[in-house]
Amino acid sequence: MKALIAKSSYPTFRSFAIILLIICLAPRIFAQTTHFKTHTEWEWNGEFITGTMYNVIETKISFVTIEFQLLDKHLMPVQTISITTNTGITPNGQWKFKIQAVNVMANSVRLSNKIIK
Repeated sequence: MKALIAKSSYPTFRSFAIILLIICLAPRIFAQTTHFKTHTEWEWNGEFITGTMYNVIETKISFVTIEFQLLDKHLMPVQTISITTNTGITPNGQWKFKIQAVNVMANSVRLSNKIIK
C-alpha cells in the first residue's frame, strides 16, 4: 500500500526565500550606474599639494574625495591625507584644490584613491 503525500497549495519557505531575494536584489541589478571620468593634475612642493581635478563628462559630479599618500625613501606610506568637496564639479568643469602635506619623513607623494559620486 502506497502512502499518499498531500501537497500543500501554500508556498513553501523556499519560494518565500526566492521571492524575497528577487525583491532585495532587483533594485541593484536594474539600477542605472553613472560612470564618471575625471582627470587630475597635481604637484607637491614639500609643504602643499596643489592641483586641479577635471570632470570630462556631461554629468555633474556631486561629491569628490581625493586621497594622497606621503611616502618615505623606501616608498612606504608614512601618512595619508585627503581633501573633499561637497559642492561637486559641474559638467566639463574643474575643481582646484590645495592641501597641506608636510611630513619630515616624506620624500614623495602618490595619488592613492579617488572617491567620486
